[in-house]
Amino acid sequence: MRLERRVRLQTWGGGRLAPLESRSTPTLIRGHVIESAAELGSIVDQWDELAVEASEPFCSPAWMLAWWRNAAPADAALRAVAVLDGRELVGVAPMFAQRGTSGLARYALLASPMSLRAAPLARRGREQEAAAAIAEALAMASPYPDIVTFAGIGQISSWPSLLQRAWPGSRRPLLFEEQTIPAPYVSLEGRSFDEWFASKSPNFRQQIRRRRRQLEAAGAVFRLAAADEVVRDLRAFAALHHARWRPRGGSGVLDQNVERMLEDVAPVLAANGRMRVFAIDVEDRPISVQIFVGTGGEFSYWLGGFDAAWSAQQPSMQGLVAAIEHAFHAGDGVLDLGGGGPPYKYRLANEEVLLEWSTLVLPGARFLLARGAVAARTTRRSISKRLPRETRHRLRRVRSALRRTDRPRRADR
Repeated sequence: MRLERRVRLQTWGGGRLAPLESRSTPTLIRGHVIESAAELGSIVDQWDELAVEASEPFCSPAWMLAWWRNAAPADAALRAVAVLDGRELVGVAPMFAQRGTSGLARYALLASPMSLRAAPLARRGREQEAAAAIAEALAMASPYPDIVTFAGIGQISSWPSLLQRAWPGSRRPLLFEEQTIPAPYVSLEGRSFDEWFASKSPNFRQQIRRRRRQLEAAGAVFRLAAADEVVRDLRAFAALHHARWRPRGGSGVLDQNVERMLEDVAPVLAANGRMRVFAIDVEDRPISVQIFVGTGGEFSYWLGGFDAAWSAQQPSMQGLVAAIEHAFHAGDGVLDLGGGGPPYKYRLANEEVLLEWSTLVLPGARFLLARGAVAARTTRRSISKRLPRETRHRLRRVRSALRRTDRPRRADR
């Protein structure tokens, strides 16, 4: 006789129970919607294990919850789904909900507005089970999600389609695949730094060596920030980054709230070896600072800044080469160069993946409104890509001015 697996879904904080659904094995899988950071803290250790297993540094609880405390929109509501098999956490979808001016409720992953690759996590081999429990739990959540967005997740990730197929009821969500970008990376396994460097063109090697000599002749010191230096270097990074982007309309990622988030999370991650801040100093003043976040043998470049007065020496490229050399010596498997495909990344990378933006429009009373909103956003994004560079910079300056005031934080964080 075939044994049954029964799935019980409930909302933490007084929500009703969903109908039980048969499964193929005998343990109880439960999907919970968690609505407070205090309750979410009870699964942090197991959640972190999932992030390490998946080698997803921007999905760690330290990174995502620091964003929630410091940089989430004031009107955001925590709606994380934890999938439990007995006491074991087998999946987590750390999301927040936000209702727009049209009344549509949008769900997105924590920290996704400022870091790519934010996605649900599951034990390897149990993704379908976790997706089914997450879908059932989200279908019961309040507010009901009209839209679920995924920003810059690996194209090979199956989460959007898994949730689409697992959605309860006879009507399936509509999946919009909106855009993709390349994400070059350096595969470090099976070779040394010297072998990697030797594989590059003679012109590249000559330029790197010459500009390194120029920096060292000026007294430059290359260093990996110690734990007690990280916060100071993050402040130098913010100043350099803003100075670089201010003439082009301002940073699309960094603001005062994100700066607070970095200072919140950096001491924890740096102490555990999961944040690396590389700096180049001249006369004890940083001229370049670059931030890497990692776990599970993979480190990802998040953001950097450099002094434009030193552009001829390409301090950012020098910092990336130094980070790659360190990653080889540390025994890492991958150094991800971040989303986007500017030529300088391909001078370093030997592999790439594609990152995808996609949206699920969920069946419900506001389905047509949600479908129209997503279609309009996709059209605007397509038009924006075709605008001249200076026009895009002017629009960026307008957006930057609109968000220049410091966003308030929720009192319950």
